[in-house]
Parts: sequence; structure tokens; C-alpha cells
Amino acid sequence: MLLLAAWARGASAARGAARRAACRVPRAGIYALARAGAARADGARADAPWSPARERAHQTRWPLPSAEAAAELGRALARVCAPGDVILLSGEVGMGKSTLARGFLREMSRDERLVVSSPSYLLDITYPDPSGSSLLPGVTVHHMDLWRLPPGQIAALVDVASVFRDDVALVEWPDRLGAAAPDATRCLLVELEQLDRAEPPVARAAERPGDNGEGESEADGEVDGGFGEGEDEPRRATLSAYGRCWAERLARLASEGL
Repeated sequence: MLLLAAWARGASAARGAARRAACRVPRAGIYALARAGAARADGARADAPWSPARERAHQTRWPLPSAEAAAELGRALARVCAPGDVILLSGEVGMGKSTLARGFLREMSRDERLVVSSPSYLLDITYPDPSGSSLLPGVTVHHMDLWRLPPGQIAALVDVASVFRDDVALVEWPDRLGAAAPDATRCLLVELEQLDRAEPPVARAAERPGDNGEGESEADGEVDGGFGEGEDEPRRATLSAYGRCWAERLARLASEGL
């Protein structure tokens, strides 16, 4: 039995390593994709950490006419995710970052009743899978909110090297990753914006007591599924891939009509 258990652990580790390796792409491949799909930043290296100025191998835009559409986008991304992926959620308060994360987490866990809380104050909420029943059996998903941290500080609080290597991460306010940023080729940047917006961005959560601005209640932190302020206004998501794997997945989602 001990030998069998050891063999099973080794086989599982080998499959995970093979899956991660399959998503890595040589520099030449990244440049070819960038020329075909989007402009790239001069001097960027294919193996460099993600930054807002990183070259984009593929970019596409999705309309989000409702909060449910944002949640559905999250569900679609969960279905194509792999261990080591990092989804960067960018946008002003109330744009639907937490709504998208809720759809992702419920789809990943195969549990539509999963309670999804806001990480605004906890910084990193983890969703382990001890029963092996999720879309990625045994893989932990991290939902991070870096708003309250200076750039790079998350690395002093969370073992980000391990998270970005073995787990799946949803990161809100990714510009605060700083030196803790993961390998760009494993990142998908989701930028959320409101269309036909006539007013300036809403205030940050900390400036509005009792409401964190993303359709969540400060009382219990649970995401309620709304967009928050201006929720009747349609949103748009711009999805940017920095490597072959996410570029191929986005193309597949587009072909399937999401």
C-alpha cells in the first residue's frame, strides 16, 4: 500500500509538471503571437514577470450587459483554467471584479451555493479542494485583493511563489503586485470598464462606510452578485493574454460563443 501511494503521488506530480510545462512558450513563439495579435512593448522578455506594460500576445473584448454576464465570464474562465494560472482583475470599484470572481469560484468548485466573501480586509481568501471534487481536483484557488498593500508587500504575507506555481489565483488590483508579480506567460489580464460613463469613478470602499462598492455588504463580506454603483450601465471586459496557453484558450472561448 505504501508503494502504491508513493507511486500515485509521483504520477500526480508528473502530470502536474507536464501540464505546467505545456503552457510555457519560448521567446520566439511569444513574439510571433504578439505580432499577430497585439502590439508589444520594446525590450520585454518572454520570461519576465508581469507588469502593466507587458507585451500582449492576444487581446479580445467581451460585452457585459449585466452582472450575470460578468459571472458567466468568470464561469467560462474557470472551465479552461489550469494549475499555475493567474487571473488579474483590473478596474475601478463597482466594475464587477468580485462578481466575476464569484462566478469563477462557484464554477470551479461545482457549487452554485458556495459563499464567496470579499477579500478586501482579509487580503487572501483560499478555496481548497480536500474532497477532490472541483474542476481541478486538489488545487487551491486564491482570491486576493491588494488594494490596501504597498507594491510587493503581499510576498511578505503569502507564499506567492508557491501559489503562482501550484495553485490558481484571482488577483484584484494587480498593479500592487510589484516585485511579487508572477511569470507573465501564465497571466490573463481582465480589465473591466463601464461603457458610456458620464460621471467620474465612484469612491473607494474605504470612503463609503457600510458599502465596499462592489455589491458586497461590509456586514458579512459576501458578494451579492450585483455590479454596485451604476449597476444598470453595461460593462466591457478586455481580456489580454501574455502567452500561448491563454491566447489559445481565449480563441477557443470565442469560437464557442462563450
